[in-house]
Amino acid sequence: MPATSTLRGALSPPISATGRELTIFYICPWSPKPTGGIKQIFRHVEALNAGGFDAYVLALETKMPSWFDSSAAVAKVKVQRRFWDLRRSARRKNQIPWLTAPVGPEIEIARPGQRSLERRLGASDIIVLPEYFGKALQPCGFGSKLVVFNQNAHYTFTGFAHSDPLNGFIYRGHVLGALGVSQHICDYLKFAFRELPVLLTPNGVDGTRFFPSQGEKKKQIAFMPRKLPGSIVQVLQMLRGRGSLDGWTLCPIDGMSEADVATSLRESAIFLSTCHDEGFGLPPLEAGASGCIVVGYTGYAAREFMLPQYCYPIAQGDVLGFAQTLESVLAEFTRDPQRLQQQASAYATFLHAHYSKEVEGRSVVAAWGELCGATGHRQTDVKVVADV
Repeated sequence: MPATSTLRGALSPPISATGRELTIFYICPWSPKPTGGIKQIFRHVEALNAGGFDAYVLALETKMPSWFDSSAAVAKVKVQRRFWDLRRSARRKNQIPWLTAPVGPEIEIARPGQRSLERRLGASDIIVLPEYFGKALQPCGFGSKLVVFNQNAHYTFTGFAHSDPLNGFIYRGHVLGALGVSQHICDYLKFAFRELPVLLTPNGVDGTRFFPSQGEKKKQIAFMPRKLPGSIVQVLQMLRGRGSLDGWTLCPIDGMSEADVATSLRESAIFLSTCHDEGFGLPPLEAGASGCIVVGYTGYAAREFMLPQYCYPIAQGDVLGFAQTLESVLAEFTRDPQRLQQQASAYATFLHAHYSKEVEGRSVVAAWGELCGATGHRQTDVKVVADV
């Protein structure tokens, strides 16, 4: 399969009815803490930029994420905000009331090394919406085409009551299609909306950052305390009471930069996966790619790569089974770590081959190639428009 860069010129960006190249804008939610979903928005735009598409991260706030590096082109919505109650600021910062307005908002767009330009969003644009707004997602009032980037299908019906009608729901005839980051999401959306075009763009791991250490692993257990903290507490306290954690160090991963997360995973022998109703499950992917022995829940979506020949998937919510399996793995690692280390190494090799950043980039560019066809217009050659 060719590298992402070789696709330049092979696929075409969408063209509006006026003949102007449509520009793609991924709405980027605001979050005060590191969030994998935000990072993936930037990764998509990076891949599209490399593939010759005029694409941007559309920031709702002026402050951009600083916990990971990205070369993605960025646009910002120029909306004057009032002073928000700090207790409700996160929710309000992620509102997009301008989407239903008859006139699009003013934006400032820039590519690295180019001067900034200002214009309004309009009919010559495609806006990519996050899925978590659920029922609040509305058709665009100023003519932009819409796509949903669904990173967790379990948020699709947020805001709905069980008896609410689906008439007018954005997935039903108001979007070009949806992008799903896992087969689980794609299966969910295809079942829920039979006429919806759904395209798979599986997440990838950055092999320049997440890779196995050349040295010996520490007797260290990494985990994310914000994900299913009740399960983490039960599992670790059961094993602490049995003396099974003696000689092991616990490494909670929370509020770290991407670089610090990667360092912690390279050092750790074991990673505890506490995925819950996930759209993909990026933490166990990055842990496995870093040479960790992965033990825990799949959150359903991670079943596609948390394979039993490489790691130790546990039935969702089975805390006792989780604790028993982890105790067995800890004992084997203490007794003779060689087999487990070889297993972890083989798993890292598998993930880097099938879930690399390059594979992700190719899938993103290919998916947008299909979405371009949905607009009814194609070009022979890709042209990046500098002055929009």
